[in-house]
Amino acid sequence: MDSLFEVMINIEFYKEALIILATGVILPSFDIYSDIALSYSLISGTYCDNSCSECPKHPNYGAIMFIPIIMANLFTIPHWFKRENTWKKRLCTLPLFLGQFWPQYQVLKVFWLIKNKDLRWRKKKEQLDREIGSIEPFLESLPQVNIAFFITYQ
Repeated sequence: MDSLFEVMINIEFYKEALIILATGVILPSFDIYSDIALSYSLISGTYCDNSCSECPKHPNYGAIMFIPIIMANLFTIPHWFKRENTWKKRLCTLPLFLGQFWPQYQVLKVFWLIKNKDLRWRKKKEQLDREIGSIEPFLESLPQVNIAFFITYQ
């Protein structure tokens, strides 16, 4: 039978793993792909519901909504080069990077450390938060909120 201490440690690991999975993989993935979908719908004019006969296209607004996404990706490039330090690793993770899933992949690597109860996960998570975690909120989310506010209340 496990001691109370071991049970508490297991609960902490599972709690941290669930939080990291939700806030590091699921929510950022939904955020980035919903931003891309919004930009596409503005460009193509598919943002209206079925009650509208025809929605006007807004290619300028759609293009402006893409700018923060592209900026966040550009600012992620140096971190990608640093973390994926061989050409083989870069080639393997290039589809993840181009598909805007590379930061989530890094979080999954931390999740794997937690799952294996490797105590290095805290240090890796802190390093990940410092390097990559601060890019998306400041270069993508905040500008897109301002742009959406401007589009809505112009």
